[in-house]
Amino acid sequence: MYARPILRLNAKGKRGAPLRIEFRYKDYKKEWTIAKIDQSKWNPGKNEVKGDPMLNLRIRDVINRFDAAVNQKLNNQEEVDIDQLSSEIIGKSTQVKSLKLVDYLVETISTSKWSYGTLKTYKALLVRIKEFDPEVRMSKIDNKWILKFEAFLQKSGNESGTIWTRKKVLKTILNKAVVEGYLKYNPSVGIRNKQESKIPQYLSLEEFKALCDYKPQNKAESLAKDLYCFGVYTGLRFSDIFFLETTKIVADGKESFRLTMKEIKTRNKISNKLSLPATTILKKYGFPKDGNVFPMFNPSGSEISHQDNKQ
Repeated sequence: MYARPILRLNAKGKRGAPLRIEFRYKDYKKEWTIAKIDQSKWNPGKNEVKGDPMLNLRIRDVINRFDAAVNQKLNNQEEVDIDQLSSEIIGKSTQVKSLKLVDYLVETISTSKWSYGTLKTYKALLVRIKEFDPEVRMSKIDNKWILKFEAFLQKSGNESGTIWTRKKVLKTILNKAVVEGYLKYNPSVGIRNKQESKIPQYLSLEEFKALCDYKPQNKAESLAKDLYCFGVYTGLRFSDIFFLETTKIVADGKESFRLTMKEIKTRNKISNKLSLPATTILKKYGFPKDGNVFPMFNPSGSEISHQDNKQ
């Protein structure tokens, strides 16, 4: 007798190959699909999923339950019905019934390789759920819970665009839970999540001049001002500025420089000559130098960078 995980590549589809638990006792065999994963994530040598400790925990839980249940029946001289026993074990998996949404989010975030912007949105959702209902179990989330969560966000003063983002990320994480077998269905499916169109607001020339003339009161204000102004001068998104490396900036004549890079979000190539104000900001932070341009991503930089690393 045994229970073991098997990746069925012959049944692979768009969402990956089914990861099944094979239950065997004497000549009887039964398989149950517990998740669908990409083939590259499967480690056949260790019979585990790379980078997904929660799913591996569930696999071990099912196997241990099967071994214990069969041994108990044999000790009691009871008949082993592989179909009924495997069905009960899959249904009673502790990860399906008791896993907290907060714990699942924390584990997903800690093992992800997402960009800074994506991580930021998931961490923001985690903060809000901790405020709203930190003890909620995955199996207890339904339409009413999601609507109450939306009402909580509204009461907290979040604008419609922020609420739309939180609900979108929640739907994505619940879809992931369904694929990995922690949920039978996504309770957010069918709940409308319409994003209101808004006219973008920009600073006028007078307002931007006032910002440039402003004298920062501390290092944090000074850095925030420089980041914003550098974005205006270069047209870069914040994520591009955040990860900007000095290797992307090369000399383009005497005392002039050119920025050449790929945008993180669109992967479009850009090559822009930097204006004098943008160059002045660069030199303020020690350009040319090794590593990232701004200290917020440099662990050996100013106290601002240390504070950022702690968060």
